[in-house]
Amino acid sequence: MRAALNASTVVTDDGLYNTKEVSSVEVSRALSTDVNIPPEELEQYLTLLTDHKVKMLHRCGDNAGGVYSINYQKLDEILCQSAIECIVREKLDKFLAFMFDVFYLNL
Repeated sequence: MRAALNASTVVTDDGLYNTKEVSSVEVSRALSTDVNIPPEELEQYLTLLTDHKVKMLHRCGDNAGGVYSINYQKLDEILCQSAIECIVREKLDKFLAFMFDVFYLNL
């Protein structure tokens, strides 16, 4: 698994770690036959992920039904943010958690 992830990782000119570009056709082939998602529905899911405020999935092109890559740096930021938020909510009372949200959103 580690070798597959390392092989698919590309460092872009701006120093970001992304996966190699994958077309939606390759994504549909990679899904197991048990899932059986029609291409139109898969396109909707991919569009939702690219339009989401997190911007973890990036659309790189339009050929082959759309070409996508995952931004590892953004994914790391999301995981760290989620972990911090869980700890704050678990350990602090509601008012302090609210104050944390205010400060975090203003950064």
